[in-house]
Amino acid sequence: MGTIARRSRLASWLASALVAGCAGNQPAPQLVDPIIIPELAAEVDHVAIFNGEDWASLNRRMVVVYSGRKPYLLVFDNQCPGLMSTRPLLVQTTGSTLYARFDSIITDHGVPCRIDRIYAILREDVQAIRDALKR
Repeated sequence: MGTIARRSRLASWLASALVAGCAGNQPAPQLVDPIIIPELAAEVDHVAIFNGEDWASLNRRMVVVYSGRKPYLLVFDNQCPGLMSTRPLLVQTTGSTLYARFDSIITDHGVPCRIDRIYAILREDVQAIRDALKR
């Protein structure tokens, strides 16, 4: 093989390595609908619910529900279609108690979304999560 052919191959290989190296320097894509757990949140396995709770969807994986005046963060490991469009309806509840890893909510899309975790949070955590989601 001639010197020119070797140089051409070497230049081609270096160009490929350079392009591959640049691709590795790309910033990681932002996670769609991240789950944000406040530092002082306490995981609980259930929350008592009553008629007329306030619900606040934060994204397709997090909802805040107020039991009385106390906020609870409901977390869904998978995105829940329609969560941002309407107030969720409770399904599969045990009496007036909502359980993590057992109960679900259903939105106007008709898809049940299982509640994977529940956290007792502070009222100021709700705004902090909203602010973090805007970044």
